[in-house]
Amino acid sequence: MMKQVKREIEIHLERIELLESGLKLDKHTTHQIDASLIWPRTGIAKKTGSQLVDLDYAAADLSGVQWGKKILLRESTEGRFALGVTVSEALDYEKLEKFLRECFRIGIKAGGSLAASYSGGLSKFVTAPFEATAKLVGTYPGPQTLAEGMTELHSEELPQPGCERLLTVQLFSTQSLIRTSRRKVKGVTKTTRKILMREGDPNGIVTLRIVTLES
Repeated sequence: MMKQVKREIEIHLERIELLESGLKLDKHTTHQIDASLIWPRTGIAKKTGSQLVDLDYAAADLSGVQWGKKILLRESTEGRFALGVTVSEALDYEKLEKFLRECFRIGIKAGGSLAASYSGGLSKFVTAPFEATAKLVGTYPGPQTLAEGMTELHSEELPQPGCERLLTVQLFSTQSLIRTSRRKVKGVTKTTRKILMREGDPNGIVTLRIVTLES
């Protein structure tokens, strides 16, 4: 039996472009980006890393951003595995701040020191996925997923040690986005609903950089 090819890789967030960033009309929004490796190697079912990203007009280019602000994962892979990406809805800063204060109160440690991460401001806050911590804190369920995508990879197809490549992952809406507006016409309030996107519709792309580390 042939020996499985192993690779130690880093995954960086390079660019994100959404077709719809949510129901609000805000031009500038902040979203949590999660990248997950599904069964990267035997015995490891899933590894996830996160970053918070500020979008301008539903897009962000992180190619010139510092390494520490765009790295999502550093992990060893062997054989076939899957790479999943999720994008949260725009974060509600008021609810998020209350959630973080509750995390401090009960001393949750997720993905490093919350206090150290939070001291740099919300836009620099990086921790484990909200989905995990939300199970422990009931005051804020965490942001809902806006879009997600997945692709399958094989360690043999990854760049050779010391090399890198770009990977584009197609995103799809995880929910229907319906914007409701109300206006008065001759004293009568009329409600209109506009379907921005249906569940399962394409909702942009995420571009990742895969770097294979040298042994």
